[in-house]
Amino acid sequence: LSRRQTVAGGVTRENRRIRWEGLLLGPIPKNWKPTRKDAGERGLVVLAVNEKSRYAKKGVHEGDIITAIAGKPLADVIDLQQALNDLPPTQRDLKLISGRSALASVHD
Repeated sequence: LSRRQTVAGGVTRENRRIRWEGLLLGPIPKNWKPTRKDAGERGLVVLAVNEKSRYAKKGVHEGDIITAIAGKPLADVIDLQQALNDLPPTQRDLKLISGRSALASVHD
């Protein structure tokens, strides 16, 4: 058997992903057009939600944009990782823009 060739691919801001609390999160695509005036281009898009996740039970859906956690704005995955390191689990309230309706908050 011969070894298959691997393609070296770097991790960039555009392809970073993180799994957290049953959510798969990634950066907002560059071609994303906000449907709300107050929806900026900062935050993390919910790419997938495990149906058993506590956030799924609280109404977080694919396509929602998480803009802040405990009042700390999120621009990318690194911001989320920093916030998770700094905050106890009881203080991880999410502020999100729902892909289905208006601005919402999810409390732990």
